[in-house]
Amino acid sequence: MLFSIARRAQGVLAAGGPRAAWTSYNAFKAGSVSSYKRYLSQAALNDDFSEHETTVVKVDHRDENATRKLDDLDQDGINLSADTISSLQRMGINELFPIQTSCFKHLIAGKDVIARARTGTGKTLAFAVPIVEKITSMNRGRARGRSPVSLVLAPTRELAMQVHKEIEKISPRLSSTCIFGGASYEVQQRAISQGLDVLVATPGRLVDMVNRGNVRLDEIELLVLDEADSMLDIGFEKELSAIIGHVKSVNEDTQMCLFSATLPSFIRKTVGAYLKADRVLVDLIGAGEQKTSETVTHQYLKVNRSCSLPEVLADVIKKTTNNSGRVIVFTETKSYATELALAIPGSKALHGDIAQHERTRTLDQFRKGSFMNLIATDVAARGLDVPEVELVIQVEPPKSFETYIHRSGRTGRAGKYGTCITVVKNNEAESQILSYEKKAGFKMARVGPAQPHDLAQSAISDARHQVDSVSESASKHFVDAARSMIQNEGAELALAKALACTAGFKSANVRSLLDCREGTQSITCTKLEGTFRSKDEAIGFLNDPRTENDAVISKDMKQVIFDVPAHRANQLLNNSPSGCKLEVATEIPDLKIQIQHFGGSNNRYGGRGGSYNRYGGGGSSRGGGGSYGRQNGGSSGGYNNKQSGGGAGGYQRNRYQGQNESYKGYGGGGRSQSW
Repeated sequence: MLFSIARRAQGVLAAGGPRAAWTSYNAFKAGSVSSYKRYLSQAALNDDFSEHETTVVKVDHRDENATRKLDDLDQDGINLSADTISSLQRMGINELFPIQTSCFKHLIAGKDVIARARTGTGKTLAFAVPIVEKITSMNRGRARGRSPVSLVLAPTRELAMQVHKEIEKISPRLSSTCIFGGASYEVQQRAISQGLDVLVATPGRLVDMVNRGNVRLDEIELLVLDEADSMLDIGFEKELSAIIGHVKSVNEDTQMCLFSATLPSFIRKTVGAYLKADRVLVDLIGAGEQKTSETVTHQYLKVNRSCSLPEVLADVIKKTTNNSGRVIVFTETKSYATELALAIPGSKALHGDIAQHERTRTLDQFRKGSFMNLIATDVAARGLDVPEVELVIQVEPPKSFETYIHRSGRTGRAGKYGTCITVVKNNEAESQILSYEKKAGFKMARVGPAQPHDLAQSAISDARHQVDSVSESASKHFVDAARSMIQNEGAELALAKALACTAGFKSANVRSLLDCREGTQSITCTKLEGTFRSKDEAIGFLNDPRTENDAVISKDMKQVIFDVPAHRANQLLNNSPSGCKLEVATEIPDLKIQIQHFGGSNNRYGGRGGSYNRYGGGGSSRGGGGSYGRQNGGSSGGYNNKQSGGGAGGYQRNRYQGQNESYKGYGGGGRSQSW
């Protein structure tokens, strides 16, 4: 069995990289997870892809969408076979992206390669072409039962199937198959027994097949990890250790390449141990630069919990794509994916509880345009290349920054433009999504929901198309009714009502730009001279107790947007206060960001939140919180000693609610807010 091979392999492996990682895996196998983590923290695995022995190939991020014609590749020292070039041209590929041209030469030369590039820049082709070139040059023949010489590991069955299809398109002559969980063992075993050149697999199913004796990995010469960060993120670390360790135990010179959009430290430590010292790092991102595609616009939409989210999302889709572009909506749970798919017209769900054959058919239909809205869990986020996805929606911020990168990368691919909108429902979620803005180096704009005029514009084109499709012979039956309507209501109004009815646009309610509530009008208050000192100053000018408290202020401090009940909007608009101008808000300007920090200190036991009583505190065990009471806030929380006390927050005279810092070992905590 593969997991027991690890022990036998220890006597074969040389000291260092692969052997060290196998030792760590045995600790994992024995159930000593803590030993495994301690080992990873040792200096022996403190690997860094940018160390002196690594050849670093950096590509200016501004050129990531630049292309190179196939006919010009020889100028870069890349000599692809005529068969491969013909296959690419049949696929409609006449130019290659930098991630591809930068990797080809090194992979074909046999170097270990780590490639980091934004999603949607063509990573799959970057390793699929070298695989085909390498195997074609071997002249292996087609003996029945031959073992694969190339192995590609992918985190999900959908991505594995996609990679397999790409390899088949590039070289139909090579024998390849794809194995993954949720499908018949017998069917996959029969495909393997015919003899293979390339095996594409998910880690879990591959380990099962090796343990059953259905596949051998002792001839692998090229091993690819596609979306390696995702494989570790979803729990495949021990399977990866088993597979890589076994392959390296048989042939320590096996070439490895790792492709991913992100390279967190865990990847560097876990996979770095197996890579050769003369490896090549192809980096299209670089330190401190934007981690997402520059062709994606990032936005977030704040939604009040009282709103019907399916209605809000359906309207956003209409406004953004006119119901004619592909949309992927990501949910955190399978049940909610199903619920949204039933509630939003033109949608289908994709998640793990759906049978594999149905999932495959759903993806094929989505690619072909049979329906336009795919409601999915993260199963569809890991590297899937669906053409021309115009909009990605996340119904809540993802739990990790890496997940955000993968999800948003489903749009804006191959140089095309797209939009990613994340729904937030409270201040904590807003703070979380804004933290990604700084981390990834993109602009995150706050937007409002679709308004009646937006939906009308979307409906007009549909209505006109339907009207134009009516034949003259059919329209004659309605001439008398048309004359009557014109006499009663006038030509323009009668025609407008007919168009609205044709488009199914019978009524529309205004929504708040700030939180999507129906029947609420957002108003902009503009300072005619100078700036506001705070948003409270603008609301004070209005002297109207009916205005809402969750107003926002523009970055230049000249505008404040607030909400009022829609039926009172006209009365308020006709009574602008002195020095200000009131008007209906149509968009949210760049805002002065007011990030709230939920959580405590910089030390180990920081508190969360805190209460509005005089003592604060966040529980009797770990971490107290700040309070809204006395100057020293939640100092009674946490342990009753000086090592990890409660928060030092409180609503103090300097107007800072909480300290959110560590004071000589006393946990900070409480709730901090910028002013």
